[in-house]
Amino acid sequence: MRAPSGNPARSNSADSAAAGAPIYSGLPGVRKLYSPGATGNMQATSSMENVPRDQRIANLCANVLNQELQSADYAPKWLPTIPLKQGNVLNPPQAAFSTTTQWYDLSFRCEVDADATRVLSFNFRVGGLVPPGDWTRRRFPSLR
Repeated sequence: MRAPSGNPARSNSADSAAAGAPIYSGLPGVRKLYSPGATGNMQATSSMENVPRDQRIANLCANVLNQELQSADYAPKWLPTIPLKQGNVLNPPQAAFSTTTQWYDLSFRCEVDADATRVLSFNFRVGGLVPPGDWTRRRFPSLR
């Protein structure tokens, strides 16, 4: 399978003034935050009330990441779900996602509100392909 749009490093970029958020760690901002519909309605919010805060953040950020990757012409199979023990910003030092056949390096920054019910800003960059020889060392799930 070839990389979407012929460019494995494709990412969304934004006019930072329009996005209302600064760009962090060299990551481009997203043009449109897809999460408000998924994280702003009462049913979604109330269904997450009993989920621990760190897991809510992991779920919120993974959902936005999924939407952003799909918008960038990727079809993600495995996404990182990283709990955040404290604070409001999830910014893992090393992450990756997969399609059905490949793993890609990934950088992202996800900021949530104080209650961890909404994503306030999200930035990401898709890196290069992770060589198959590194999959086991990095403990990636099997793509089969």
